[in-house]
This record gives sequence, C-alpha cells and structure tokens, in this order.
Amino acid sequence: MITDYHVHIGPFAGDLMFEPEDVARDMMSFGVDKWFYMSTAFPCVPANYIEWFRGCVVRMNAVAPGKGFPVLWMTEEMLLKSDYYMDNRYVGIKIHERYAALSPVALDSAFALAEEYGVPLWIHTGEFEQCCASRYDAWCSRYTGVRVVLSHGRPLDQAVQMLKQHDQVMLDSAFMSLEQMLFFAENGYAARVLFGSDYPIQRYFFSDSDIGELYTQHLKSAHNLCRCTKLGLWV
Repeated sequence: MITDYHVHIGPFAGDLMFEPEDVARDMMSFGVDKWFYMSTAFPCVPANYIEWFRGCVVRMNAVAPGKGFPVLWMTEEMLLKSDYYMDNRYVGIKIHERYAALSPVALDSAFALAEEYGVPLWIHTGEFEQCCASRYDAWCSRYTGVRVVLSHGRPLDQAVQMLKQHDQVMLDSAFMSLEQMLFFAENGYAARVLFGSDYPIQRYFFSDSDIGELYTQHLKSAHNLCRCTKLGLWV
C-alpha cells in the first residue's frame, strides 16, 4: 500500500495548471493507492478559490473514488472566516507562511480548527524565518492533541528539535534529498517521516526530466530510508 501525503492540484508558475483528473491518473499510473492533495499556493483568491476547490474534490472523486483525500489550504482571510470555508469534507488543513505570513490570531485559528475537526495540520517549512520549523514550537506546545506535519522538514536542526520536543509532530519527505532523509533516519526519526512527493511541482523545476522516473526514485529512497508510517487515521 503506497500513500502519498503531499500532492498538489491547481495553478502554478510558468502558466502550469495541475487538473485534478490528470493528477489522479498520474498517481494511479505510479502505483499509488491513496494520496492527500491540496491546492498550490500560487495564486489563491479566497472569493473564487473555495468554489473551485470544492469542485475539484468532486472531480477527483469521479476519477479516483476513495483514493484522494482533500486538504484545505487556508489563507489569513479564510482562517478568520473559517465557518464559511472549513467543513467535514476536508481531512486536513494546510498553511503556507512562505507564501503569505499569518497573524497570531489566524495562526491560532489554524491550530484550533484542526483540533475542533480532529484533523492534521500541514505546515510548509523552509529556510526562512517566517516559515522555519521552530516558529511553530509554542503552538505545538499549546495544542498537543493536534497532529502536525512539518512539510519538507526545514531547517533540519530545527525539525529534529521539533520532533524531539513534540510527540504529535511528523514530517513529510516532499522535496527532501537523500541526504536529508538519511539525516532524520540516523537521528532515530524514520518512523515519523511520511512519504510526500509534492507532485506535480516537479514539472516546473525539472521540465526536461522524466517526471515519472523522478517520482519513482523519490518513492524508493523514502521507503528505503524511512518507515514512512501512516498518520494515525484514514489509510
């Protein structure tokens, strides 16, 4: 059983558009059994976004019933008006502060919503102060019942510290190198790294490469170095 915990649909740089039907067919062609998908962070206008994403959920289910699990990417505006945007069709929430910083109120809302709905919270992490892994330390301490996936696990030293301090925190392997995955495995956290591909973002960064081969290589690396356990629910 192969589960991918970090898949995208929607518009991206370079005039790319990742349609849910195409992504679903690609996932199945790669031999993936289940996948968690979210919109890209490029661009998102909340007034138009939510109806589009709701439609994408229907379209994904039509092509791959029971295989795709929607995760709602939420902006500041959406988090402050969450009653309109969040509902039980979504199995997770995603925030991305590299794209746009969140106020403390909105960030608290993201954790509170995840707690209320009993779903995990995916957080983009990177080598920037506004989205580094340690930024979320206080919230993880406050919301100990919320499962948190620190996507990309960056910076490495901060991600390891977060794993050490918070039992409910996990990482996903999206755009992790072999060396980065090995780092977490050697530090004893193999079981807390979920396989995530970030597919099909590779089409932008590696347009001249065989995307299917890149996917297969990353999948093999992740499963060889990490146990890539389940998130504790669903699949």
